[in-house]
Amino acid sequence: MELRILGCDGSYPAALGACSGYLVDAGAEGRILLDCGSGVMGKLMSVTDPASLDAIVLTHWHNDHASDMLVLRYYLQIAGVKLPLYAPPEGGALRTLCECPQFDLCDLAGGLKLKGLTVQAHPVAHAVPAYALKIIHGSNTLVYTGDI
Repeated sequence: MELRILGCDGSYPAALGACSGYLVDAGAEGRILLDCGSGVMGKLMSVTDPASLDAIVLTHWHNDHASDMLVLRYYLQIAGVKLPLYAPPEGGALRTLCECPQFDLCDLAGGLKLKGLTVQAHPVAHAVPAYALKIIHGSNTLVYTGDI
C-alpha cells in the first residue's frame, strides 16, 4: 500500500499547491482518493487517470476537503464513468452538487471493503460531521484524521 500526498495545504491552496488530498494505492487491490480539496484534481491527474479510481472517501464536506469534487464530477461526466463516493450524509451545498449520475453516494459511517482494502470510519469532534479513517491492507494500516 502506497500513500501519495496530492495536497496538504490549509484552508486554501498555496501557489502551485493543493488542499487536502491523498491517494492510497494498493495496485490491483484498490485505489482510493481520500479528500478532494481545492487544487487536488490537477495533482491527481498528474499521477493517474481519475476514472481509474475504485472509490473516493471524503472525511467531511468543508471546501478544503471537498471543493474539487465539482471539477472531478465534470471529468467523470465527460469520461462516462461513475464512482462510489463515501462521505458523511450531512453536507450542505457541496454534497447536494455531488448528487449526480457521476457518483454513487454512500454513507461513510459504515466504512467500506474494496478488493484488498478495508476502510473503517470513526467519528471525530469537528464543526461539521467528520470522520477519521483507518485503512487496512493485509498487515499494513494507515490512519488519516482529516480535521480534528
